Amino acid sequence: MAIQYYYSAPMDRLLASIQVQRSTGITPDLSDEGNIAQLNRAQIFPLTDTPDPYNPGLYTTVVSYITKNCPYGDVLYDGTTGPAGVYATQSYTPTDRPLATAKTNGKQDVRTRASANSAALRETSGYSADALSAAAAQLEADRGSDVQATIALTESVMDQADVNIQAVDAATSVTDIADIVDAPDLVVNTGRGTSGDSLDINPTYFPTINLGNVVEADLELYLPATDRTLGYRTNLPAPYKFDSNTDAFTAGNYRVVVRIAATGVVVGEFVCPDTGSGGANVDVNIFTAQS
Repeated sequence: MAIQYYYSAPMDRLLASIQVQRSTGITPDLSDEGNIAQLNRAQIFPLTDTPDPYNPGLYTTVVSYITKNCPYGDVLYDGTTGPAGVYATQSYTPTDRPLATAKTNGKQDVRTRASANSAALRETSGYSADALSAAAAQLEADRGSDVQATIALTESVMDQADVNIQAVDAATSVTDIADIVDAPDLVVNTGRGTSGDSLDINPTYFPTINLGNVVEADLELYLPATDRTLGYRTNLPAPYKFDSNTDAFTAGNYRVVVRIAATGVVVGEFVCPDTGSGGANVDVNIFTAQS
């Protein structure tokens, strides 16, 4: 993604680097403070790109640009910090779509998300869609336990989708629909380094679970770096339910896999963030399937 520039005169518009050079003769260089000052004098400001946070099926948005002086630089679109100068940021003002339209779009979002989640769960099981369909046609007593575990979980995801669709139908505002449609599949409250050990996962819990009938006690954390499994515990200070006590990772490998403890079915994974010895845990959103 190439950096864009906000040009505030004679009319608000966005320019690419080549357009800046052609129209002003200035070659944009985001590493040079003098260059940024020269761009600013021409009323051109490097844009810190901000994605539209609003669901387009539920809202229309109008984008606006705000310039601000950053004497110590500003975080650019790629996460780096530029030199001191004036930068621009994007902001979005939403307008609700008509409630009937939002309901139609919201229900389709629920269906799409549930289908993607079911496909992701199926993929982690190793069974093809045809194999699971064939197994589902059998009597439950005749199915293998691992196949049944995957079928049961995907069915619970679809059951939750039915509940969500009914909730969307009953919603009286677009905000209520957004709360249903855009809820994450899993939120884990976690971190590492609080005890001074960056290789140890902090006490962890799941404040949000939106995967059918799955509850926190059904989950376990698998740590590939050390080949350890952390089970659900009831003897930790509330609200925490998972803890390693000793090193959970090796340097550079902080991946955590979230599984159903009884079956080993993977429902998501995340990279455990370093919150530092004085830092508090952070919430990490986990989407079983990225839609």
